[in-house]
Amino acid sequence: MKPMKQQKTFSISITRQFCIIMSAFLILTLGLILYGAFSYTRFHRDQQKSGLQAYAGQLARHTQTAYESYENICYDISYSSVVRDFLSDCENAAAYGHYTQLKSQLNQLARLNPYITDIAVYGTDGVFASLSGSQTTYRTFYEAMTDFHFPCHAVDTAPVGEKICHILTVPVFSPNAETDRCLGVVFLAVDLEQLLSDNPDFQHSFGLFTVLTDENGRLVYGDASLYETLPSARKEGDFLRMTDAGDSSLRYLCLPYDITTVNCRLYIFMEEGRAFYPIGQLSVISLMETALIIILALLLLFLFYRPLLSSLRQLTDHMKSFASGDRRILKDPVCLNHGLISYKEIDEISLAFREMLDEINHLSHTIFDTNTRMYELESINRRTEIEFLRSQAIPHILHNTLTMICGMAAEGMTDNIISVTSALAQVFRYSIKGSDLVTLREEMEIVKAYLTIQKERFGERFSVRYTFLDDSDDCLIPRMIIQPLVENAIVHGIEPALHPCELVIGAGHNPEHGYLAIWVYDNGVGMPKENLEQLRSELAAVPEPAAGEEDSLAQKHRSDNRRSIGLKNVNARMILYYGPEYTLLIDSEENAGTNVQLRVPHLTKQEEPYVPGDNN
Repeated sequence: MKPMKQQKTFSISITRQFCIIMSAFLILTLGLILYGAFSYTRFHRDQQKSGLQAYAGQLARHTQTAYESYENICYDISYSSVVRDFLSDCENAAAYGHYTQLKSQLNQLARLNPYITDIAVYGTDGVFASLSGSQTTYRTFYEAMTDFHFPCHAVDTAPVGEKICHILTVPVFSPNAETDRCLGVVFLAVDLEQLLSDNPDFQHSFGLFTVLTDENGRLVYGDASLYETLPSARKEGDFLRMTDAGDSSLRYLCLPYDITTVNCRLYIFMEEGRAFYPIGQLSVISLMETALIIILALLLLFLFYRPLLSSLRQLTDHMKSFASGDRRILKDPVCLNHGLISYKEIDEISLAFREMLDEINHLSHTIFDTNTRMYELESINRRTEIEFLRSQAIPHILHNTLTMICGMAAEGMTDNIISVTSALAQVFRYSIKGSDLVTLREEMEIVKAYLTIQKERFGERFSVRYTFLDDSDDCLIPRMIIQPLVENAIVHGIEPALHPCELVIGAGHNPEHGYLAIWVYDNGVGMPKENLEQLRSELAAVPEPAAGEEDSLAQKHRSDNRRSIGLKNVNARMILYYGPEYTLLIDSEENAGTNVQLRVPHLTKQEEPYVPGDNN
């Protein structure tokens, strides 16, 4: 059964845990507040934009409609017979009658729109009539006219009474089409303040401002400082975003609209800062509440944590005192000064520690003997397993060789029998006598003796090539560790092949990582990918044997299948000698060959350490 992987744990003091809890609480609380403020800000900004679009669109439509009605009124006046009679009849008696009719008509037209402040008629012969304005107000505009063939348009702004009005004008011509004589002009004064600021309280509370420019981009109405920010505006979708030129803390959103009737452009501004004022207040209140909650939580935690830390510190001091070798604690009882608050769990831990000390005092006389016996038992067990694994290689060689000798004897091959028997005796004597660690040179002598036997068996079906580096001969390796790999290559790689094969045996020192690599390669039949993966999994699953296990590694290998028993044998011995990181490395490709490599620490006889199972 594969052992469960131990879960990694982190040791953190209670004081640090307290700091982590408070920090997490603070971060979470602030995060929630900031997220709420951010969400509210984004929602409020979206609401601002939606409100600005709705208000600006309504104001622009209202302004456009108003100017269209002003244009119609101007044209109605210019085509009115009353106006033409007034401008063309110079007789005093008739002129007064026309003037009375004109005033009446102008009053009726002015009442059509509440934003009309004045309507004036200025004749080319100097005759003038108006509702409330003076002739001086309009003389400048009239004298600036050089060509009277123009449609209704806005000329400029001018003070009419106490109001700043937008002046619209249209010419009045004689009804006689043949003469086409200009009789005068009509001036219409519109109260811009009332037109563009119909609800000043609402606009002020929401930070809304309006600016009107003429067709040349000159300011007609509005705050001059806002007008000056227009060149620096950045376009964001349908909106313009800008910063006040005089005060960088003031930021505005703006929507432009064209008033096509008078070729003007209307800008509706919204001050963003006013919208964030309630958000700032909410944030301050939230932060104050958070600070109060954190202070109360700190006080409560300090009240309960302090006696806990004090009791744990006292208990820890007792444990450290015992760990440092002070055996007086075995006789003196463990007493803790709890203070005002006592913890039941700490008392239970203290009692358990006292009982543990009593048990330690009782077991201290027997631990040494028990450990000694366990160590000896483990050493004997590991040595027995290594001896058994090493002895497994001999029955295979002995069975195959004796079978071959019988065949030679039947054919009377006396010289061959002598050569094979001598090589077999050399291999058998080497396997049962001597140290567990031998040099690579000694091991290769037995491998060559084993190959002598196999060459007698297979003849010219395979050739052998050696690729050993000079610095590898004196390296110590486990006895009978290469021969099973060579046997495996011949039996499972070369013997099934239908073509002459080559067997390559080599070794080399890797000074960078400090190990000796030994490889056995054959270009025989190889193995399929799925078989290779299964064999790698089986080798990787071989556990390191533990002392006292009834189902030992030796018992396990008796039940292995014939195909991988040699490789598993070598793999298990490598683990017993050097640890689980020194396992076999196998690469194989079907119909191409197999390469088996093992790695051992690069040690010579002068550096030879103690190795479990050493017979010397």
